[in-house]
This record gives sequence, C-alpha cells and structure tokens, in this order.
Amino acid sequence: MKQWLLVICLLIGSVASAGTVPDFYGPLKQAQVGDASISYYRFGTGAPLVMITGHGDAMVMWHPALLKKLSQTREVIIFDYPGVGESTIKGDYPDSMDKLSRLVQAFIENQQLDRPDLLGFSMGGSLALYMTTQYGDKYHHVVLVGAKAGGKKTVTPDPKYFNMLNDTKMSPAVAIKTLLFPATAAAQADAYLKVLSQMPIPKMNPEAMKAQSEAVNAENSGAGIWDKLPLIKNRVLVINGSDDILTPVQNAPMIASAIPGAWLAQIKGAGHGVLFQEPEFTGDLIELFLSY
Repeated sequence: MKQWLLVICLLIGSVASAGTVPDFYGPLKQAQVGDASISYYRFGTGAPLVMITGHGDAMVMWHPALLKKLSQTREVIIFDYPGVGESTIKGDYPDSMDKLSRLVQAFIENQQLDRPDLLGFSMGGSLALYMTTQYGDKYHHVVLVGAKAGGKKTVTPDPKYFNMLNDTKMSPAVAIKTLLFPATAAAQADAYLKVLSQMPIPKMNPEAMKAQSEAVNAENSGAGIWDKLPLIKNRVLVINGSDDILTPVQNAPMIASAIPGAWLAQIKGAGHGVLFQEPEFTGDLIELFLSY
C-alpha cells in the first residue's frame, strides 16, 4: 500500500518519451529554500496561484490546457518536491505533512508571494488543506482536489486497487485508465496519455518517494485535522470526481461541510484525475471560484 503512488508515477513515466514543456512555461528556475533546491516555473499574469502536486507526481504532469487557461488571469507557480525532477535536498527528504508543509511555505516566502491562492491535487490537496490549518492567514483562496483530512473519518480506497498496482503484467496504459480515469472516459485517458508522451520524463528519487509514502500513511493513520477545519476562514473550493477510486468521493462533502462557506463540486463521471480528464471545464470552474 505504501508504494501505490510511486508506482503510478513510474507507470506514467514509462509511457512518456523525452520531450519539452510548452513555450508558455518559460525557463526552468531554481530557488534555494533552506537545504533544498526547488525547481519551478512561473508564468502568466495576475494574482499568484501556487499549484501543489500529488505524491509521486512531477510538475510536468499538470495538464498544459489547464495551466494555459489559469495563466490567462493568474500568475501560475508550479514546482517539484525534493527528489523529483531537478529539485534536490541536502539531508533527509520530508516524510510528514508537517515537514512538507513547512517546506512549501518556505518556498512561498522565498518567492515573496503576498497571500497567494493555493491549488492542491491528491496528496497536494491534503497538504494544501493541512497548510491552511497552519498558515491560513497567509493565503487567500484554496482549491482542494482529491484531498483527505486524515484520521478515522477519512474514507480510504478499496485495497483491490493497490493490489492492481502490484500486477507487473498489467500495462501502464491500463493502470492509468483504471486508476485515474473511469472506464467511460477512455478517450480522455488516451488524450492525456498523448499529452504525457510529449513532456519531459522527470527523475524520481526512490528515497524521496518512500518519504512521501510515509507522510501519506501517517496522515491516514493519525488523528487527522477534522477539528481544525471549522476554524478555517479562507475561501475554499473542494473538488472530486464522482468516480474517484483513489480518494473516494465521500470525503469531499465531509470536508466541505466542516469548513464554513466552502464550495463543493462533485464532477459527474470523472475519476481521481479529474483535472487531467476535464482540464477546460475544471479550469473554468476554478477561475470562477478564484474571481469570487
């Protein structure tokens, strides 16, 4: 179970050929954040939007169509965790939500961002939620996609999907289509796989992936942050696909109902990879929320 997101990353990387990011990303940049060197892109104009990837994900996995749409009204900042892509660290990789939270907040401070908006996907959604309970007054809007709040209240996936990832005979395309996209979205899954094939193949450090796994498992087995959610004062949008099998959709309404004034969007027919499956639609939805 601990290795499932690492396997997703490796599967996705195996279907990609060495490519380049779209021109609108601009040049790859580096920021020294404590002992970490963080690689990132900044592009677009408007209020800053920091996008936080999931466990085992690289920033090249963000759908370019989503990024292009958001960058029309926002300055978009995407980055890689240490051990992913060109990001590195001297010493241990962050292995808890608290350590990841402090790292990302330090990166935000390094970039001199004044109350940026946050968007987090999967583990990144859980991390954005955790960060909001810790540093909420430092952010404006917060978008949570496929997020969890940890603890016993959290609805976890069916173990059979973890078992599928241990099947070495299953092709990467089948794994992606099964775990990130529902069966009814085969054409959208193929389109996303084509996008990935045109992007660079990110480096993935196994020790970094192991540390992220420990953070995710500690989140699920710990007390959770449910008691802190009613104290959140930020504007929050919670998004989940109705057919999400990796972060079951039952989590979304529980999180949204615990946060005063939160918006809830459950996208019918979408899976865990809702941002990859419906980049234009979710982009419009996120733009609408950020303008509120």
